[in-house]
Amino acid sequence: MYFFYNYLNKRLGSIFAATADKIALSMPEAVSKTRCPLDRPNVVGIFHVPEESIDQGNNYLQGLDAVEFRLDLLERLPHRSELEIYRRPLIMTARHSEEGGNPHLNQEQRLQLLTEAMPLASFVDLELRFWNEAVSEMARKSDVRVIASFHDFSATPHLSELLEKSHQAKQLGADVFKVATHLTGPNDLACLLQLLAAAPIPVAAMGMGPLGMASRLALAHCGSVLNYGWLGRPFIAGQWSAKKFAERLKELGHS
Repeated sequence: MYFFYNYLNKRLGSIFAATADKIALSMPEAVSKTRCPLDRPNVVGIFHVPEESIDQGNNYLQGLDAVEFRLDLLERLPHRSELEIYRRPLIMTARHSEEGGNPHLNQEQRLQLLTEAMPLASFVDLELRFWNEAVSEMARKSDVRVIASFHDFSATPHLSELLEKSHQAKQLGADVFKVATHLTGPNDLACLLQLLAAAPIPVAAMGMGPLGMASRLALAHCGSVLNYGWLGRPFIAGQWSAKKFAERLKELGHS
């Protein structure tokens, strides 16, 4: 399987690299290319439901620092009318099926979505397990920050393993290491808290499962730089409404 993905990445790289410079110069004027500061917790609203649109205006997004578009679930790019409402940094994600993404999209389709979304993005999310150097290089040329992500839906790996992954993310040139794991007890939460302090690059850490909501608030309060919540409807166990999450963080003294 590794050799297949290695071959596919090289094959797709020759296609995507040829269009990188052209895409980087075609950014629409309406897109906010401002950056989230990575020295404080930011609240990210996830737009992931194809049949819904965010038409409630700025009040719906009040307190949010960024919006993530789950391109693998939407299977399209944002409309210009949506961008005029958001006016916040956009995170573009096309999640691999083995890490919770749309099982009906193949690798080429996922990477094509990310490529086409690059002019709109302030961040692009790439899984460590399925890293694509061509898309990462395109992001750097387009002045787009890269999130290297890792998900474990059944457990929380040992701290040493997560630290190793964070160093791998840094070596690949990522700006943020994002980790989401299933928490079974306080030791798992302690592991993620220690990761925040020990990783070589900024970390976005979050828990899933019964301890998810409590852990996400604690991790954000302790330095997790990107903290995700749903916009249209709940997306995963342990996840906050983005607006409520922003309100709770404000009560803790984060503005």
